Amino acid sequence: MSEVPVLKIDNLAKRFPGVQALDSVCLQILKGEVHAVIGENGAGKSTLMKILAGAEKPDQGSIHINGQRMENFDPQSARRMGIGIIFQEFNLISHFSAAKNIALGRESHRAGWISNKTEIKAAVKWLNEIEAEVVASAPVQGLSVGQQQQIEIAKAISQDAAILIMDEPASALSADERRHLFTLIDKLRQNAITVLYVSHSLDEIFRVSDRVTVLKDGQLVFTKPIQQTNADDLITAMVGRQLDRIYPPKAQATGSTLLSVKNLSSGVKVKNVSFELKKGEILGIYGLVGAGRTELCMALFGVLSSTGEMVLNEKKVQNRHPGVAIKNKMAFLTEDRKTEGLIMGLSLRENMALPSLDKRARLGIIRHREERQEIRDSSLKLKIKTPSIENDVYYLSGGNQQKAVIGKWLLTEPSILICDEPTRGVDVGAKMEIYAHLRELADQGLSIILVSSELPEIIGMSDRILVMRKGGIACELEADGATEEKILAAGLSESAALESQVDIRPDTAGKYASIRTKLYALGNRIVQTDLVVFLTLLCLVGVGVFTSDSFLNKYNLTSIIRHAAALGIVSMGQAVVMISGGLDISVGSLVSLTTIVAALVMNGSDAMIPAAVIACLGAGLMVGLLNGFAVVKLKIVPFIATLGMMSVVHGVVLLIAKGPVGAVGKAFRLVSRGSVGPFPSAFLIIIFVFVVALLVMNKTVYGRHLSATGASAEVSRLAGIRISWITFSSYVVSALCAVLAGLYLTSRMGMGDPLVGRGFEVDSIIAVLIGGIPFGGGRGNIGGVIAGVLLLAVLGNLLNMWNLHSWYHQIVKAGILLVAISIYRKGC
Repeated sequence: MSEVPVLKIDNLAKRFPGVQALDSVCLQILKGEVHAVIGENGAGKSTLMKILAGAEKPDQGSIHINGQRMENFDPQSARRMGIGIIFQEFNLISHFSAAKNIALGRESHRAGWISNKTEIKAAVKWLNEIEAEVVASAPVQGLSVGQQQQIEIAKAISQDAAILIMDEPASALSADERRHLFTLIDKLRQNAITVLYVSHSLDEIFRVSDRVTVLKDGQLVFTKPIQQTNADDLITAMVGRQLDRIYPPKAQATGSTLLSVKNLSSGVKVKNVSFELKKGEILGIYGLVGAGRTELCMALFGVLSSTGEMVLNEKKVQNRHPGVAIKNKMAFLTEDRKTEGLIMGLSLRENMALPSLDKRARLGIIRHREERQEIRDSSLKLKIKTPSIENDVYYLSGGNQQKAVIGKWLLTEPSILICDEPTRGVDVGAKMEIYAHLRELADQGLSIILVSSELPEIIGMSDRILVMRKGGIACELEADGATEEKILAAGLSESAALESQVDIRPDTAGKYASIRTKLYALGNRIVQTDLVVFLTLLCLVGVGVFTSDSFLNKYNLTSIIRHAAALGIVSMGQAVVMISGGLDISVGSLVSLTTIVAALVMNGSDAMIPAAVIACLGAGLMVGLLNGFAVVKLKIVPFIATLGMMSVVHGVVLLIAKGPVGAVGKAFRLVSRGSVGPFPSAFLIIIFVFVVALLVMNKTVYGRHLSATGASAEVSRLAGIRISWITFSSYVVSALCAVLAGLYLTSRMGMGDPLVGRGFEVDSIIAVLIGGIPFGGGRGNIGGVIAGVLLLAVLGNLLNMWNLHSWYHQIVKAGILLVAISIYRKGC
């Protein structure tokens, strides 16, 4: 460790609404040291790290890195100055490979074209550098938390990071993964890479750090070498007072049995679990990763389907879904408070009131005065720090968010509270407040199931302890006689003594659940590889051949291709928008406008083709720019923005023409009706558009960034991608594709028609959804979109051949749309 400061922070301050997050912080970080930053939730740790990483801009103060002042506070500038960050919630695109994630925002390319081979080679180099056990081409979504973290570290090192910020890096890791992380940090130290280590775990701090800085209420308390302090000093500095004990005294006695569970099974994760829960008892459940702890909680609360018997208050119950569990006076504090426990866009009051709305409603009308008073009282009791209960819960610290989740469930007046990792990511002060409140609730008669991966917490808080292994109960221990060694031995042991305590009768439910799981996984793979679309298309062709002798003749096949060409062009543009996370409803009206403008400008003269094309492209460019401006700059929801544009363009079309107008010359008609050898021009057009779209999406930086933006705008922003430009440009591309489709249709019809574009907006969305690009974007396959276009074209052709009314066309399309949405919903 050098004595030269690599990072110097002077008088740094940052304020959020109602909160002074940082207040005149001054700090020097030495080159090659591991510097721990600790403090209670709300102390300012995360804000400081976000400023260093360029994700936030300070209100005052300066930052110097290697003597150079940091002028621009954005992720790209921070990265250029040698700062890398690994957030607690990893900044990875789940369906991207490890190599793509490592290169994101800095792709190796030549004139915009990506070399996958070079990318993978570079990723292998960086992964080997940190001895990561990750295959560079492996999708992130199939990797463990530890492996994902290794990818984050490799990504940071690949950016030549001299300073690596780690925010709660070990909070979700197994014991083995933690050991690997600590070994890796030691190696980074040896390579003179500075590590800023943010954690609530004092054990981790003393294991890895050289010096430690304590923050409290946005101010720096002290910075000391780790050898010159101890746990008591750090805790006192963080909470501002001397602490006598962390865990409150346990209950002297518990009541009668409240809940009896027998042979509970759920899928392959929970197998024949039996236990009892007493009134006023805190029942601890421990197990290693994959032991089935969380799944057991979810089965008890009705989130997962289960078999077996549950007796609550001497009455058999079956929690088929969470609503039934709530009526049965059960509450579930989930492991992930940000995605499962809270709605970040709502206020503290709205979040806490949500599960118990019926209590304060009369004839469906909520009594808001009563609600506000209850939330205020609960917030004060739980010591939730917030300027107002109307503030968004997003701005609360992690500990206060966790208290909000506890408070929301306590307002339902449960008799059983299931807590899955209730103190994960929470500072020691907030932990103690949560411990005290849970014990107080138990003393008042509330029964608590406490799931934790922290052995001291399990021993310190539980009256009894169940140890899970491989989905079953390995053993039961009285907390007074439990030790970390006994609990770990039970969680790891393969001995017959422990196995005998697990009911090993044939698990029929688990067997069938396993079969269902495998079938679902197979179905999901089929859906995600677009095989289902091609199979459906093949079936439709078979139906056509079987029901009509003329289906395969040249005229009919050419008709199908000509219809598919226009829809294919529009759908490629729609795919670009939807992959980026947007939607374009204006394409149909723009197709109509293009045919009107082209036919009027040409007016039967081939000499006017260039002028007509330029006029149409200009109109399309204007529509695309306005759509992009409305979505990106005015922050209007894409559906509303493009719906408004659709109405405007449609109005302009009707002002220009009430019916068919204009004409085209003979040469222009060849665009749609000509041929090259045996191939009709429509076939060549759709092949050309498909190949271009395929290359752009799979081989270019632009295509990669489109997909990343749709998958996670925040991850893309922190990777240095200009997400505003990507989103804006996608609407321009969509509009230009609609113009090309309109020109093709003008050639095909020989005139302009104000109604020709009607239905293209819906058909293009259906084709894109069928192709596997969901609402919300982020992933998709251009090949699937083409299959979707052909499927709609063949289906329309069959319905016409069967002489069915156009009403039936709409009914069938609506059915396909509903099926596609249900299959390809976001996150499928």
